[in-house]
Amino acid sequence: MRFVLVHGSGAGGWCWDALAPLLRARGHEVHAPSLSGLEDPATGLERHVEDVVAVLEEHDLRGVQLVGHSYGGMPITGAAERVPERLARLVYLDASVPRDGECMLDTRPDLRDSLAAQASGGLIPPLDPWFAGVETEEQARLLRERLTTTPLRCYEDRLSLKSAAAARIPRSFIWCTRSGYGPTAARARAEGWDVHQLDAPHMAMLTAPEEVASLLLEIAERPAREP
Repeated sequence: MRFVLVHGSGAGGWCWDALAPLLRARGHEVHAPSLSGLEDPATGLERHVEDVVAVLEEHDLRGVQLVGHSYGGMPITGAAERVPERLARLVYLDASVPRDGECMLDTRPDLRDSLAAQASGGLIPPLDPWFAGVETEEQARLLRERLTTTPLRCYEDRLSLKSAAAARIPRSFIWCTRSGYGPTAARARAEGWDVHQLDAPHMAMLTAPEEVASLLLEIAERPAREP
């Protein structure tokens, strides 16, 4: 199987370093790109959609399990609109799930005011590691060293979701129960999605990589069920 893992706000492909080898060790192909332009206030969501599409096209990937964490749910949704024929499933790991016309801040109204208020010069500063969701000081130190800014535009740009082919792609949601994505998980469940729970904080790829890897494989091996 082929996995493309897309990180969240201010992070990079490095945040999958503990998880990706577990999938590769089981014989699966894994790509974990870093989204570009995170320190440029002019960067918007479309640039990150293009980053994801570029990985799929440059490696000619098909039958892909496209996984997005947190903000990563936005660009994977946009990529599905562009190249639905390359995707076997979308997996939202504690991630934003936009509806047509929504931006990332619409998916987390509880954070709208606080995130926008933090922005300076069009950039949201790196998240506090403990707010981001870690369990140990070592994990917190990694985030302090590696997290960068996120352009506010990425949170405010809206997605237009019109593709019937994209709408037919099976979708799964993994809710890390020690996070703020409970309402998103409930909405996904109400809409008939395949929803899983994981007793972990938000940065589960760091805190519970074995559990996340096993769950991704379990999801990938299930019969496809259209939303």
